[in-house]
Amino acid sequence: MAPSLGRLVQAALESLQEVSVDQLEGDLVSVLEEHLSRGLVVGAKTLADLLAAVVGRRDGDSVVPGAVEPFADRAEQYKYLCGKTLFDAREYRRCAHALEGCTDRRSRFLRLYARYLHGEKRREEEQLELGSGHGSVSPQGTNAEIPELLSALRAIEGADGSATDDPYLLLMRAQLCRACGDINDAADCLAAALLMRPALWSAWAQLLEVGDDIGVVVQRFEAALAEGRFWMFGLFLAQYLADHGEMQLALTMYTALLRRFESSALLLSQLAQIHFNLRDFDTAAEALREVRAVDPFRLEGADLYSNILFVKEDRTELGALASHCVSVDKYRAETCCVIGNYYALRQQHEKAAQYFRRALTLDRSYLSGWTLMGHEFLEMKNTAAAVEAYRRAIDLDPQDCRPFYGLGQAYELLGMPHYALYYYKKAATLRPTDSRMWHAVAQILYELEQKREALLCFERALSCDAPDQKTLRRVADIAWELGDAERAVPLYEQIVERQVRANMAFDPLGEGDVDCVLRLAAHYFQRGEFGRAEEYASLPMEPKDERRRELLHQLKRGIADAKRARTGGPHSVRHAETLIRP
Repeated sequence: MAPSLGRLVQAALESLQEVSVDQLEGDLVSVLEEHLSRGLVVGAKTLADLLAAVVGRRDGDSVVPGAVEPFADRAEQYKYLCGKTLFDAREYRRCAHALEGCTDRRSRFLRLYARYLHGEKRREEEQLELGSGHGSVSPQGTNAEIPELLSALRAIEGADGSATDDPYLLLMRAQLCRACGDINDAADCLAAALLMRPALWSAWAQLLEVGDDIGVVVQRFEAALAEGRFWMFGLFLAQYLADHGEMQLALTMYTALLRRFESSALLLSQLAQIHFNLRDFDTAAEALREVRAVDPFRLEGADLYSNILFVKEDRTELGALASHCVSVDKYRAETCCVIGNYYALRQQHEKAAQYFRRALTLDRSYLSGWTLMGHEFLEMKNTAAAVEAYRRAIDLDPQDCRPFYGLGQAYELLGMPHYALYYYKKAATLRPTDSRMWHAVAQILYELEQKREALLCFERALSCDAPDQKTLRRVADIAWELGDAERAVPLYEQIVERQVRANMAFDPLGEGDVDCVLRLAAHYFQRGEFGRAEEYASLPMEPKDERRRELLHQLKRGIADAKRARTGGPHSVRHAETLIRP
């Protein structure tokens, strides 16, 4: 049986505490050099950020030796240098050709990876060509190089077996298996690579994308985790928890990671994302301001900061952020996203959509661009385009709740509540601690006359956040409609108590609160608790509606009659039945 998430977090925290700074440095330096020599730039950026955070705590009096692998001969070295130069220049086909016949591990991986990237480049070009013809999003297409790359890996394995003892070739095989939809083989390859090279961050990152169950992951690495060799499992677990909606546990993990990697811009950005998901915008903004202080020209996370400023409606700061991003790199997806949010805040939705589209032209895999463009299309009532944008976002990351929520909104606008319900439920499953998701599910269920199910979902929304008056009132009203007074009355009492406590000037209660008071008074009147009934009926209120005024008048008269007779009597009960009827 898989261990609980709490136990996994505890084990990961212990592993982080036990690993020495020397081991952290040694692992990060060697794997970073391996990543750089093989052109794995994205993984290298993560490793470099962590290494800088570790080195920042050193006195600077020692040097960690590198782990550069020696070449067999000069010819191999020169061929590699030539191929790596072409790779860095993004001439991937030339790079692969230059490294043909090389046996060095770096050269062999770089040749295969260059061919893979060439195939990805051609696929994206075909997407753009297809999409530009009719103005919509084209299908994702396939990488034509994959079959030959799989054959090449099989040939290497058949020749000397090194495809199974080289963690980077296993990483390549996993990437190809994922592209073919063979998730199980991909997970097996990643597990084998990590058992050989526990600090191979690119493999951990791919394992997150494979979507393997955490219990299966733990079973694969049970012995290594027990030995404490997998300190990087903590980084994986933190992101896994965030991706699966376990925000409080993720918060615990990132806080602990920042104690080991103090002032890491990457970890601070991820911590900000957790606070943003928890709707703690001020703390999220503070974390991102710290990122800007540490690394002022970093654009990763600028889009998240712009989302926060959009929610806070801080137009001045958002404009300043947009200007700064343009000065750093005008043609980055994050910069276009920030500008798009700026125009969205100004209600210039067509301009906002234009910049989100520009972000996607620069980076077709930019998740936030698809989601935010969907939002803008919704604002412009272009639901068909919004649905298409949200679906592309889901293709990129099926664990992100935002496009599912957006699809729910789109289908709600289209008058298709059953479709809306499906997508809202999916969003709530992905983000079970977000009250907004449960509100949306509950509202659709109520409209579909599934009131008992709606009541349960509204109660779930209440459990996610501090109870607010609006949701309390909604739960109480539905319970009242269902004839469940025992469920509704405590909530009505809580609502009225809050309002009375907040009403220091003793002003008349609002119309919504009048209904709560009338129902409470009627409930206690019918039960024969005339003192409680009179207490509620005597609260300061001035019903504007004729029906409410008449009900209040009847109720007060019934209470007076009952107090004189010390009994309710059938006449008074009839008044109460009228009052408590929904």
